[in-house]
Amino acid sequence: MGIYRFIGAIAAAWGVCGIGHAAPANDHWSERTMITELPFSATVPEIVSATTDDTDPDVFCWWQSSHPASPGQYGLWFGFVTGDADEYVDMDTAGYDTILAVYEGEPGAFVDVPGGCNDDGARVGSGSLVRGLKLRANTAYSIFVAAYVFVFDDAVLEFSMSRSAVHRVTKTEDGDDGRCDEKDCSLREAVNQAVAQPGAILVPAGHYKVPGGLDFGTSNPGGMNLYGAGMAETVIDAAQDGRVMTFPEQNANAQILTWGLHDLTLTNGSTTESGGAVFVRRGYVALERVAVTDSVTQRNGGGVAVSAGAASFVQSLVAGNRAVGMGGGAYASGYNVEARESTFTANDAGESQASGGGGLSVESLFDLVLVNSTISANRSRSSAGGLYIYGMEHGVLNNVSIVGNTFGEIASDTKAGGLWLDGSNQLQVRNSVLAGNHRFDHPETPSDCELGAPNLMATKRNLVQAPGSCTFHTTSDLIGIDPRLSPLGLYDSVLPVHLPLAGSPLVDAGDAAACARRDARGIERPQDGNADGNAVCDIGAVEVERPSDVLFSDGFD
Repeated sequence: MGIYRFIGAIAAAWGVCGIGHAAPANDHWSERTMITELPFSATVPEIVSATTDDTDPDVFCWWQSSHPASPGQYGLWFGFVTGDADEYVDMDTAGYDTILAVYEGEPGAFVDVPGGCNDDGARVGSGSLVRGLKLRANTAYSIFVAAYVFVFDDAVLEFSMSRSAVHRVTKTEDGDDGRCDEKDCSLREAVNQAVAQPGAILVPAGHYKVPGGLDFGTSNPGGMNLYGAGMAETVIDAAQDGRVMTFPEQNANAQILTWGLHDLTLTNGSTTESGGAVFVRRGYVALERVAVTDSVTQRNGGGVAVSAGAASFVQSLVAGNRAVGMGGGAYASGYNVEARESTFTANDAGESQASGGGGLSVESLFDLVLVNSTISANRSRSSAGGLYIYGMEHGVLNNVSIVGNTFGEIASDTKAGGLWLDGSNQLQVRNSVLAGNHRFDHPETPSDCELGAPNLMATKRNLVQAPGSCTFHTTSDLIGIDPRLSPLGLYDSVLPVHLPLAGSPLVDAGDAAACARRDARGIERPQDGNADGNAVCDIGAVEVERPSDVLFSDGFD
């Protein structure tokens, strides 16, 4: 039990909370308050009597937990259905310490809306706010407001939702003359305007060079969401002159803001500080369908660095980045990291023995969640060519592929081409493949997983070619077996993945209880990949639909 839940239990025992009150009308998702027009506001009393359902979602951007990904207490629900046009909205909560999250789907199958989660973003008190969130046309959304600390008898929720300010970029040329209107607005001018008036920034297709990068300000009152036209269509390029985007700590108000980046590419960043392309300090950043490429730092996080913050990668690509320190692709410390349907590849970390994590490096986290993601062909010149974990409280690798990463070019005593776990408490590894990872000069000697200190690993239905010092279960995991995977490539997918070859032991070999709902390509799980009449989840990030989808043994059709 975390400290806040412990305090809440004591308060309840003392009779501070929840005696003789009826639950709020929108206590359950099935009784959610529907929002029919904007602007909307609601005052909800009797918060102390709100309950927690088993189907209430795990809110990942919670800021104060010893185990954040757990259902919230005192949960309340609102609903909103868009019309025939997209909507850009702001949401606010006030009255007590709340967390706010937006979902699609129904109980048991909720899907986070990236950029739609916040904790402690309000200037006053501990309310939450979201700015400039895009809600797609003709789509139903659920809005969850919860508390993770105890509340008192007089707690009252103030919730509001309104249309947001929208800042539209009209030209690819860089510049800032202080003007941003419908006829003349550069990307830099739109960002500066949104710093003063948070909302949505819309960036059409084009190549935007921003030498010196974009700074989102230390006195931003609300965060924002920035939307491009597509990963290949909207390219924001720092031209190797500074970091692409900087999201600094909000020193004036101690706010924890949400920053959403969607449907674009960030490239050619370069800095002597952490975060070659993106740096976030004490905030929550969500990257949805974003490519972070070809950026470099003299410190940590060649592509992305998050310090004392949280990060979410959704259907995103982190590729071709380099860090002198930790995390060639991305580095994060402080709170939570998740990657879903994302690929980290061709990243490079380390010029000293103290560095590591070619693809992804995380330190001193509460939670790490990787689902349907691929970490492949990265390099660390020290330890952990793929994934480096140090000092994490709780982690989950579910349907993950860690394949073909290398390590150890500058230090003979380093270990783990694939996964290095050190100073951590608990890691659950399920339906995942670790294979083909090795020391740079010894490809014939695989090294997929190593422990740097005693750790608790819970594993089930994985394939690990060379487990090293990691503890996998010989009865439920496949050990020492070639996974028979294709080279990294595009196989009916937007992002590069490894597809099982004919005869792969990964097909229909996973655990149903831990099976992700879809694979890295968006294909529903489970499928009957071996045509035996039974649909069973595959191991790894990719689900084979039918035998004809599996490549021949040489990797060619």
